[in-house]
Amino acid sequence: MSTREQNERLLQEHQAIFENAAIGIVYSCGHRIERCNRRIAELFGYEVVDLVGREAAIFYANNDDYVRLSQEARVDLFAGRAFVGDVEMRRKDGAAVHVHVSGRLIDAAAAEPAVVWTIEDVTDQRRIELALDLAKRETEAIFDSAVMGITLVRHRVIVRCNRRFEELFACGPGEMTGLSTRAWYLTDEEYASIGATAYAALSQNNYHCRQQRFLRKDGSIFWGEIAGRALDPQQPQEGSVWLLEDISERRQMLQRLELAQRVLDSSSEAVVVTDADNRIVSVNRAFERITGFSADEVLGRNPGYFKSGRHDASFFQSMWQSLRDTGRWRGEIWDRRKDGSVYPKLASIDVVQDSSSGKVANYVAVFSDFSERKATEEQVSYLAHHDPLTGLSNRLALGLHLGHQLAVARRNGTRVALLFIDLDGFKPVNDRYGHADGDRLLVTLAARLRQQARESDLVVRLGGDEFVIVMEGGFTDQNLATIAAGLVATVAEPCPLAAGEVHVSCSIGIACAPRDGDTPDALLSCADAAMYRAKAAGRGCHVFFEGGTGDMQQGVPSN
Repeated sequence: MSTREQNERLLQEHQAIFENAAIGIVYSCGHRIERCNRRIAELFGYEVVDLVGREAAIFYANNDDYVRLSQEARVDLFAGRAFVGDVEMRRKDGAAVHVHVSGRLIDAAAAEPAVVWTIEDVTDQRRIELALDLAKRETEAIFDSAVMGITLVRHRVIVRCNRRFEELFACGPGEMTGLSTRAWYLTDEEYASIGATAYAALSQNNYHCRQQRFLRKDGSIFWGEIAGRALDPQQPQEGSVWLLEDISERRQMLQRLELAQRVLDSSSEAVVVTDADNRIVSVNRAFERITGFSADEVLGRNPGYFKSGRHDASFFQSMWQSLRDTGRWRGEIWDRRKDGSVYPKLASIDVVQDSSSGKVANYVAVFSDFSERKATEEQVSYLAHHDPLTGLSNRLALGLHLGHQLAVARRNGTRVALLFIDLDGFKPVNDRYGHADGDRLLVTLAARLRQQARESDLVVRLGGDEFVIVMEGGFTDQNLATIAAGLVATVAEPCPLAAGEVHVSCSIGIACAPRDGDTPDALLSCADAAMYRAKAAGRGCHVFFEGGTGDMQQGVPSN
């Protein structure tokens, strides 16, 4: 075969590659499209004749996007590097298309620099075949500068491949030409079975794509994604073009992501990931279990959808301020489940920034259902401040409440009264009928005291048969005397027990702040002293503490 015939044959092969390419190819001079293949026209909804001679900006939504990409590409191209990037372009009908673009400068010294571009539609994540059909110099530039491995195969023998293809297999220039594709495979069985599947697909659909392990010359193995088309689907063995990409790193990343997802799904804590606009993009199984919502029901929603209504605007303003200032927020928050129930959760929210721009990329929230712990804390708090027998407040609660009420009274110029109540004759009842009936008596009398007191009053069991009532407001001593007399009367009413009715009375000592003291201890001491005077006066009565002289007055308020 003569040199001319060889060149013509080679040009025919290049032309076939170009016309049958599954990847878009454009040859531009300056900013004009000089040549392009059918795939580009199909991808953007044009005919080839509609594109030749047009400005390359036709592929962009606006000229600003085109100028920006051109400037970015110029840096790499004139530095002798291939430009590679993912870009959003526009079809003829205005629809957006995401493409993977690579370009290589052919002649930097020309008056209008020529660039060969390959454009791959990655919207559907498909790898399309790269076929070349440019003049010999142009096609060689595409063939040798492509970032993916490209080979032309006949009867499962490598006829031609680019440098990237050789690099993938750790081979030197020209070393793979003439080799059987058996060199790619780990075993004869893989070579036979995959080959049969691939060529059957080429005959039926003229397209085959798969992921498999490939064997390098040095014995190492890598994962690759290979896609191919036949020059003639009726005779795929006579010639097919294949594109190969090393996806080892991608698979490792996917494996790490899958592992991370398994970890998240096995976590007992709920995880919610939102985008920069605070729209949910991912949740784990614990989230579904805790909230009752499935992932499909919440994806795309704002987490505010789950608000319980228990927090005001200032709460969320403080939360967002913390996220802006520190990149994190920790705290307790109440949300609503799918069934409408409200529950507390301990939440941790962190800001994830884009590594290149530093802008917010995501928000990650981790939370756990705090219901049981909250209930336990409330129970512990209740037990710490209440008498376990009667349910009344205890001595600890008295100290806290009385201190607060005295401070309020000083600020507002009001009074605080403390009624110290001691049961008369309780010990004989307890000794005669037993502790069980004694406890029943205490519970009954505690309920009577609570019923007689105002809703704002604090009723306390100090211990044994001693009780205290704290009152705050604009009352007079006459009011207190009337209240005390009512308490004496209600305690004196018969109490039914298992063994029959019993009668007890009570003695009440009354002290008022600020007249008798302005501290909890002082007021309690004065009321206690007045109570003992009431007992000494015959029991079943009330006595006011007389400040200054230490005298008491029985049954009636002091002047």
